[in-house]
Amino acid sequence: MLRKLEQDYERRKGEQMGDVREKIRLLQIDRKSNISSLESNKHTNKEYIRELKDENMELRKQLAELKQNTSDTISYTTANTIGCRKAEGMEELLKALDRSRKQYDDMRHRVQAQTALYEDLKDEFRDLELDSKKPSIEDTPEVKKIRIFECRLDKAMMKYNEAQNICRTYRQIVKRLKEERIAFDTQISAIEKSMACRDQDHEELVLLHSDATQSKEHTFQELEKLKVKYEEEKRNRDQELKGKQHILKLHLVNSTDKELDGFREFKLESSLEGVDNDIPSEKNSVHEQISPEVPNCVNAHWGQNSAQEFLSAFRAMMETIGSNNVDEAIEKLVDQEATMKKLLKLLHENEHRLLTLQQSNTDSEERIRDKELNHKARRNVNGEHNQIYTPTLAMLERVKAEYGHYDILLTGIKAGVGHLVDQIRRVQGDNVGARVTDESVCDAIEWTQNVLTHMLSIIQNARANEQLNIDAENEESFSGDIAQFAHDLKVDDVTSAFLTQGVDIHHSSWNHPAFDGQHSEQRDNIAISNRIGRSLASEIECEEAMSRDHIKSSSNQLILAQRKTKERIQVDPQNTYTSLLNRKTNSLTRQIV
Repeated sequence: MLRKLEQDYERRKGEQMGDVREKIRLLQIDRKSNISSLESNKHTNKEYIRELKDENMELRKQLAELKQNTSDTISYTTANTIGCRKAEGMEELLKALDRSRKQYDDMRHRVQAQTALYEDLKDEFRDLELDSKKPSIEDTPEVKKIRIFECRLDKAMMKYNEAQNICRTYRQIVKRLKEERIAFDTQISAIEKSMACRDQDHEELVLLHSDATQSKEHTFQELEKLKVKYEEEKRNRDQELKGKQHILKLHLVNSTDKELDGFREFKLESSLEGVDNDIPSEKNSVHEQISPEVPNCVNAHWGQNSAQEFLSAFRAMMETIGSNNVDEAIEKLVDQEATMKKLLKLLHENEHRLLTLQQSNTDSEERIRDKELNHKARRNVNGEHNQIYTPTLAMLERVKAEYGHYDILLTGIKAGVGHLVDQIRRVQGDNVGARVTDESVCDAIEWTQNVLTHMLSIIQNARANEQLNIDAENEESFSGDIAQFAHDLKVDDVTSAFLTQGVDIHHSSWNHPAFDGQHSEQRDNIAISNRIGRSLASEIECEEAMSRDHIKSSSNQLILAQRKTKERIQVDPQNTYTSLLNRKTNSLTRQIV
């Protein structure tokens, strides 16, 4: 990331350096062209300025002549008005006033236009003089210092531009990192929520798994126990069956031995009877000798066979019983029926228990299967919930990203209101400032608005009083300036008498019925405008050139006073002739002054 930012910075730096070099080259070309054009225009401007000066001198001479002529005409008309006091003299006076006023207005407009043009040309000439130094003078120490300072300035500007670009780049990086941080925070919060849900599911699965393993182990243990018991019972049953089979074989052997013994006896008897019948009488003696020996031989042979069979059967029976003691074998044979009954009873009990265990095993398998199905259903429900909640969470994150700047804006407003409240309390002398909270921010804004409105009204009243004082001081200063100016000019008695009379007429005209309803402030404004006009006319008459700022300030004051007079004074139509006479007298008075 840092390598990419460094590459972007180097690329932007190269582009900006190329742009700066191109701008410097273009500025040098413009500078050279401007110097050449200024050198060419310099001579023409000098000629034009010389012509304007000559024209200005001629205009001043004409203006002086016109003022002298108007003063003569005014003295003549004033003598007629004072001597005759008739309507004919008044008409002539008005005609003379109109002519003089027209001439004065024309000349004044021409003078103003020429003065403005002169000032513009003077400024341009000053600029040209500053820029029209010869380029050949390049070895002076001032030029060297200027070059050094220009080089330093260029380097400083380049460094400043680089710093600004770096600052802009880092601001963009910070902005991008903030945006990425917000995105990462949202992603982390979503991941944490999903991890919490999955942890909960995992805990539930672990619990289910532990329950399932426990039940499985329990069932396996029970199954092993049942298998062991079943094997033991099967082994015992096999042993019992083997014992019964041996006993049955012994019974069968005994029964067969008895039958064989009976058959042999019967056969022996029948054979003996037949031999007795078949043997002749002569052999009866031999038979009688042999007959006692035959039964003895037969009995001996049968006894040997039966003993062997009995011993073999007895050995098999003892092996089946599992004991070498004859008494124990006899007891077991005696208790055989009771043991058989017990074994049958135990067999039935084991079969019943086996059925119950099989039933419990099937029930446990069904429960495990139900739990697995419930887990699958729960997983399906969780999947459906995730499908429902995922777009809602995405919408929530979009809304947070969209309206996050409102939170920042409200925080800034709250901080600004808190700072404003602290400043107002500090101004009022209350250093204990209440903390602005989310609930009290509206009340704080209303309170600050009321306090600031009250302060603004106090300031406006103070400014109004100060302006009134300044107006009074200006009026006094204007009256003092007029008196001083009249003393300096040392006007003759006739002109001063007429001026005094004109001023008296001007001030007495306010007692006319047309101006009875006007406010005293209007009178002050008109008086100030008249005095400004007289001072401006007297200054124009002077031979010395006036400064540009003083002319502008005086003209602005005159224009403002005239506008206020036009807006606020409304002359009665019935006394139009009187107001016209008053205006003519004022203009004539200004011309005389």
